[in-house]
Amino acid sequence: MKSKIIIAITAAALLSQCEKQQQSVEAPDQTTPQVQLQTLAPASPYEGMSLVWRDEFDGAELDRTKWTVMDRYASPKKTHLYFRDHRDNVRVEDGKLILQAHYVQLPNPQKGKAWKPSLEKDKRFTQNSIPVTSGRVQTADKKNNLASWKYGRIDVRAKLSPVHGTHAAIWTMGSDFFDINWPRAGEIDILEHLGRSPDASWNVIHKGDAKGKDSTVNNNGKKPFPGKSLADGKFHTFSVVWNEKEIVWFCDNVETYRFDVTSADVRYDIKGKAYGNPFKTAHFLILDLTIGGWGGPWSNKELPATFEIDYVRVYQ
Repeated sequence: MKSKIIIAITAAALLSQCEKQQQSVEAPDQTTPQVQLQTLAPASPYEGMSLVWRDEFDGAELDRTKWTVMDRYASPKKTHLYFRDHRDNVRVEDGKLILQAHYVQLPNPQKGKAWKPSLEKDKRFTQNSIPVTSGRVQTADKKNNLASWKYGRIDVRAKLSPVHGTHAAIWTMGSDFFDINWPRAGEIDILEHLGRSPDASWNVIHKGDAKGKDSTVNNNGKKPFPGKSLADGKFHTFSVVWNEKEIVWFCDNVETYRFDVTSADVRYDIKGKAYGNPFKTAHFLILDLTIGGWGGPWSNKELPATFEIDYVRVYQ
């Protein structure tokens, strides 16, 4: 009983001050995460789990031992948008990771640099300038797998943009992506948030069948707090709890979706190597802010737009 009272008092004290003041990135207090788990989410998902990876963004610069920064076009369908490794788009500031989209009209660094003949007429390699730049970071790329995890809990505390046309995403990709590509590698969208639908928290799964065809399921943009915007100028915590049987999503401790992992069971060979359920293998984490596309119509007059991340914590 005495220990329960002490924990309750400690938790109440922590709620009255900034979480980060209770931690040291270099030498974290091993008791702090246990108290925070009780305040961030229901206790049961954290039972038996330990904090195995985190970034509190307390340094002067982005920690490149934890993150890679994308520097290329967002996608063939978004020729107006370039993910840029530049402080305007990706930086650490006041204990937060800042991903920021700007209307710039910069010279196109990939003009005339198509990597195969079939892309020589692709707009990404022919247009003179780039209208919009933004930021994307991930814990792995083709050359470096800095961090990836199989099962556990991922918590990301973030502040979202209310700007129309924005599409902020917290998501994972299977580590086999660089061998078998998307969607076979599997994708877990912890959060997709659209500025045009500010109260919705989209949770999405992408998976490929043996032929590589995308099959997707989602929560239809569940509104965890109906009528209340998630882009309200405050930080919210977006989470997944993932094991061999299911993936469960939370927004500020409110469950928003549940997916049966076994429904993605599949078996196939590529180049003599066997692959199976993409959600029974390790995934790496991606954070990005895009403009347009699924985000909808956008105006350069509303930019810049900002996606702020306070922390990322992984438990297993």
